Amino acid sequence: MGSVIRVFGFLGVVIGTMLAAAWSAVVAAVLPLAAVTALVMGGTGSPLMNIGPIGTPDDATDFYLGWTYNKYIKPSLAAGDTYQGSVAVYTPEEFWPLPDQKLTFDQSVKIGLTNLTGCVLGGATCVHNTTAGAAIRDLDDVTADRLVFGYSQSARIATNLKQSLVSLYNRVGWDDPANPVPDLQFVLIGNPNRPNGGILERFLGLHIPILDITTDGATPTDSGCGTPTGCRFDTTDYSYQYDGYSDFPLYPLNVLADLNALAGIFAVHGYYQDADIDALIDQGKYGDTQYYMIPTTRLPLLSIVEDAIPDPVGGWLSPVFTLLDSPLRAITEMGYDRGLSPGSPEPMKLIRFQPITDVLTFGNALAVGIDDALAEVTGDANFRPLGTKKPTSPYGVDTIRASDVFGSNAVTDFIDKTEDAINRFRLFGGGSGQQGAVPQNVVQLDDDQNVAPQNGEQGAVEQGEVLKMQKASVAKRSRSQIGEAPAADPAPTTAQPPAERPKSLRDWRKRGSRPGAEEADSGALAVAAGPRGKREKKAAVTESESAASQPSDRVEGPDPSDRKRRPAGLTKTSGADSGNPTRFSRDSAQRRGPNRGEQGAGAQKTADTGSAPAA
Repeated sequence: MGSVIRVFGFLGVVIGTMLAAAWSAVVAAVLPLAAVTALVMGGTGSPLMNIGPIGTPDDATDFYLGWTYNKYIKPSLAAGDTYQGSVAVYTPEEFWPLPDQKLTFDQSVKIGLTNLTGCVLGGATCVHNTTAGAAIRDLDDVTADRLVFGYSQSARIATNLKQSLVSLYNRVGWDDPANPVPDLQFVLIGNPNRPNGGILERFLGLHIPILDITTDGATPTDSGCGTPTGCRFDTTDYSYQYDGYSDFPLYPLNVLADLNALAGIFAVHGYYQDADIDALIDQGKYGDTQYYMIPTTRLPLLSIVEDAIPDPVGGWLSPVFTLLDSPLRAITEMGYDRGLSPGSPEPMKLIRFQPITDVLTFGNALAVGIDDALAEVTGDANFRPLGTKKPTSPYGVDTIRASDVFGSNAVTDFIDKTEDAINRFRLFGGGSGQQGAVPQNVVQLDDDQNVAPQNGEQGAVEQGEVLKMQKASVAKRSRSQIGEAPAADPAPTTAQPPAERPKSLRDWRKRGSRPGAEEADSGALAVAAGPRGKREKKAAVTESESAASQPSDRVEGPDPSDRKRRPAGLTKTSGADSGNPTRFSRDSAQRRGPNRGEQGAGAQKTADTGSAPAA
């Protein structure tokens, strides 16, 4: 009997091994591994090339490429994909009227988008840093997938690229062999076009002439998701909680929430390199995009004040800020609707009408704040004389309804239902999840796009007669639900380029002293690429009335000389969009504070955010 069992056991192992090998072969044939090259762009004030008045030194660029790979690109790669290296793509990253910056936001985005076109296509049209990061040879490998990384202003550039691609393939078809879809992925951090929270979607359709900022709407999430082959442009979007550019309040009449978001621009927006990735909150997937939030342990509005107080006084006052955080966080969260997916395009709403609920919630939050402060003073986390429980959610205390306090009866049920019914009406802006007007002015980019020197150095893309425009109509389309392809745009119409266009970045700089003097349209790109290994590349650049920005008197990113002022370390959390992390604690040794640059000139490599692996 024992010999029979051994024989059948041996046969089972053999058959299992054969089946596993066969299955691996099938999976490899159906899902070939991708060799991914990252096209990495900087943020405002960080062009990732040491040229011009705001050039980025190579050591700072290496540092930037290191932490962007380790913290955001590597975790976002699909299982089995191989990383081929990060190319530091040049984008002007200017924002007049910041010091030494002549280009307006829209102008800077336009030039950056045109250069990103060349980098997606590969070859000599890609202006990139040849002394830091991967070399252009990585882009010449037609079998390599492209991963576009954008931070803040460059997330807007990446959004314009994706908008144009989606618009193009909605017209020509996602499964048309004559127009093969390129292999592209996107990773965005601090994205001002985030559908629910991005400031360029919150105030959709506006233009600020003096600053030349256009709010052009949400990053699309439906890249052919309703077709048999599914979503094409996988995207991962990371945002700090209360980052004023990517997590702006839904109800801007909540003044405290607005002030806190503005404080978040200084306290958290420039510190994505310090984020604790283990603390990420998974907000779910919407269409082709996976969303994550990095929670804050102290409201930015409080952390800025707290960090301005010198020690030891600041340490003595810490319990006071702890007491204030809970009730102020409750009021701040009344400016948001965390029940909505971050992938649902949400323009601003005028008001939130839940007076009974808000009063009850605030009262509970005040009691929680008192207990939090007393627990901190005594050093005993369990010392909570008011009997409250410490919230586990980064959004603060749970919402308290009338029925929660007084029980469910005819009166409390009427109050709850009335508040819910009133909030279903949008008193300002479009309906929830409805598409705004997104310009899609598709243009054809010639193969001989030129690269012109800037201040004696290589670094700018020619903008002149190489662009032959075909203007697509601007339509208001319904935003698709998950898995549904949006309706195709109408047939494009012809449009002529302006009589005078700047020829190089030097011309842009000379003419940029008068904001708004250039054409209103900014570039967006559509690229058609063939199957992996045998790609035929076609390009189209879209001139759209797109561009918007985040006014500020600073460049974005870390000040390497001020490592004390950075986001606090966070303990590991988990949870869905509603946010119920297992633990959520504050590291008092690391406090947020105002920053002075998305990538400081003197940045040094660290052990956990070192240089990206060589190609």
